[in-house]
Amino acid sequence: MSSLLLLLALLIGPAIMAADTGLYNFFDPTRPKPLTDKVGEVTLASQANDNRHYSLSVRAATTFSLPCTQIRLMVGTASVRFNSQGMSGAGYTSMETTINDPDLVPQVARYFNAKVMKRRHPGHRMLVEFLTEPNYAAGRSVVVTLRITNVGDAPFAFMEGGRQRGARNNQFAFSAECDNKMIPDVGNPVNYGGMASPVALRPSQSHEIKVDLAKWFKFDQDTTCKISGNYHMELIAPDDKSLFTIWEDCACAEFNLEIKL
Repeated sequence: MSSLLLLLALLIGPAIMAADTGLYNFFDPTRPKPLTDKVGEVTLASQANDNRHYSLSVRAATTFSLPCTQIRLMVGTASVRFNSQGMSGAGYTSMETTINDPDLVPQVARYFNAKVMKRRHPGHRMLVEFLTEPNYAAGRSVVVTLRITNVGDAPFAFMEGGRQRGARNNQFAFSAECDNKMIPDVGNPVNYGGMASPVALRPSQSHEIKVDLAKWFKFDQDTTCKISGNYHMELIAPDDKSLFTIWEDCACAEFNLEIKL
């Protein structure tokens, strides 16, 4: 036994070893005890395409007797703190955290008998275009249309929405170069999420979304602009009702604008 494990064993007592995976009551950090509350559904879901970061959600069978700040998940000598909590009128109903060490995930999954939801490339192929008008009036709306076309031989799906509850739709990002000079983003990027819904595209099928560039840039004079557009995509399996993100990608394209007084 290492000196660290021996020290922890002396602090915690003979019934609990630091190497025992499980939830612990840390009300008294010097003498943590196994948490006796019954656990319900547990979700372990990858949060990155490289599968190195995972969200862990633990629901109580009824309620937890302690706030999540007083509960820790021990995995060997690693101590995982929970950073958010669900509540109802009856008490604490769930707790969540992020596991940034992928080596811990198999042990956590075995302990909770939980399925690990990993990301995988869906094999999608798409053509991305921004459709524009021949010219736009300075000081007015500058509405362009994003068109995403499935040019592969299999369907793919993504979520539309989730970042549009604010001054603009922040699922989009743009940079602009006008008359050989970069111009600043003068819009308001603050958003509070928003409703999202799935969009499924069969081979050769397209989907269009309109967006107003005047919410990013101030076009107040005659100018020619080169715009780089980026649309954040959370891809899901077309036949999966869970809407779990299997891959994150960006639909990107460049286009030109003519602004006239």
